[in-house]
Amino acid sequence: MEGIKILNYDAPQPGARGVHPFLEKMEEAVVRGERVAELALRLKRSGLTPNVICLHPGWGESLYLRDVWPHAPQLHYCEFYFNSFSGPSQFRPREDVSLEHLFGLRTRNSLFLLALNDCDAGVTPTYWQHAQYPVEFQSRIAVAHDGINVDFYKPRKDATITLPSGRILSRADRVVTYVSRNLEPARGFPEFIRSVELLQRREDKLEVLVIGGDEVSYGQPLPEGQTWRENMLREVDIDRQRVHFLGKIPYMLYLSALQVSSAHVYLTVPYVLSWSLLEAMSAGCVIVGSDTEPVREVIDSGRNGFLVDFFDTKGLALQIAEALRRRDELDDLREAARETVRERYSLARCLPEQMDQIERLAQI
Repeated sequence: MEGIKILNYDAPQPGARGVHPFLEKMEEAVVRGERVAELALRLKRSGLTPNVICLHPGWGESLYLRDVWPHAPQLHYCEFYFNSFSGPSQFRPREDVSLEHLFGLRTRNSLFLLALNDCDAGVTPTYWQHAQYPVEFQSRIAVAHDGINVDFYKPRKDATITLPSGRILSRADRVVTYVSRNLEPARGFPEFIRSVELLQRREDKLEVLVIGGDEVSYGQPLPEGQTWRENMLREVDIDRQRVHFLGKIPYMLYLSALQVSSAHVYLTVPYVLSWSLLEAMSAGCVIVGSDTEPVREVIDSGRNGFLVDFFDTKGLALQIAEALRRRDELDDLREAARETVRERYSLARCLPEQMDQIERLAQI
């Protein structure tokens, strides 16, 4: 961007052997903090005194900036605070959560607590994410979403999408869409693909567009060489000619997929709310989402989308089938979804809120 100067630092190398597993991420954060502090010291010696420092504390870059610029106000992007009594660690059956995992989460939070101690103000995208932070810090964290460009993500009745095979789909087709950065359990991919197996028994003309990569963004990595997509395709019996795995695709193609969608499925464990849900709503999709805390903050079931139990694969398939059956009757629901984003999450509304945070700190 014009007027923006970028300074890079070398990413940390894997830590020395013998570091306790709980401290591996902290060691990496310390190295990042040191390298960013070195850059900051160079800037300070050249005469720079920041009006405001804006940062994401999750990887350690913020650790030592208070020592370099003691009086510079810091605005932190408070994305998520892990704890042992809510969130993803408590969502699946209790027996699946080991004490070792909880110990690791608590240790990891030491990085966030150090950051919270230094920040003058914070901002987080949703009220549910805000509620995950310790009560004693919540008063300094404002809720303001990143913002969705509703002028870009908008309905288009004549939209089409061309598949890799050359086949063209439009809104006249019965299209179910699913989007996740990567296809994994945290975003309900196993539950979704199992529902597709059930759905195909009822819907012989169904086309399914699956967008997302084969890495793991959240949760434990799979053994080397394995992917959740391949594992689940061995489990389910589906017509692969009508389930199109598009991988990671350009934004315009992604937008076209949303615009031709008859029903868009969004599932997540209690974790950071995906931008893709709001983008799909802004594009006028009929949402079938998981009845989990982050989604309930946005979706009022029956008014601007539909909610189903995250683990109820059969219920998910039935709700998708119902949305397909009634797709010509759901224009009001589509418009209500778009209106929700326009009123609460549009860039035009959220950007001034973010700028206000920065400007108020600059006056300190």
